Amino acid sequence: MVSIKERLDRLEEMERLIKEKQKKESIPKRNLGDRLFGKKRLGKTWKLPKKITAGGKKKEKQNYAIVFYIRTNGYLDIYYAPIVNDMIYIKETGIYHAATAEYILRHSKYPVLIQPEDSLEPFSLKKHSKEIIEEGKISFPQKVIINAMKTAQLGTPNKMMGKTWLWILIGAIVILYLLSQVIGGGTP
Repeated sequence: MVSIKERLDRLEEMERLIKEKQKKESIPKRNLGDRLFGKKRLGKTWKLPKKITAGGKKKEKQNYAIVFYIRTNGYLDIYYAPIVNDMIYIKETGIYHAATAEYILRHSKYPVLIQPEDSLEPFSLKKHSKEIIEEGKISFPQKVIINAMKTAQLGTPNKMMGKTWLWILIGAIVILYLLSQVIGGGTP
């Protein structure tokens, strides 16, 4: 029969081993972005991987498109898929998805589809724009409002500046006229 002390020792040993294993497998949060994208890429635009862009012109002529396949768990798969009869076939899931002209976007010179895993239709810019307008979540008026607030806060210095110089000029002419009358001995 095993004593309680031996059982506790075994449990503590197992707990220590599990913690060591978790430390080895975990990636520190501060290095996660550097490992994925590199420190230098944060300020630059994102580029497609070479395995995708290699042979792009040939595949584009053969009616292929780059598919950004968004998984339900949040992962993103990127690969080429042929467009046949306005549909793409995803081999991994065995599902056909729509791929008409309204769904095709462009990334530099490559045709791109953004396809969520749980939807038969890819992302459509037209439908997205309509939904945003209907819901009233447009970001364009924000720019106008922000610019209006900035100009109201700063005032309009150019118009005031012109009026100010005009009054200074008129005042200087009046003063010079009065001085010329006083010095010249003329009556004002």
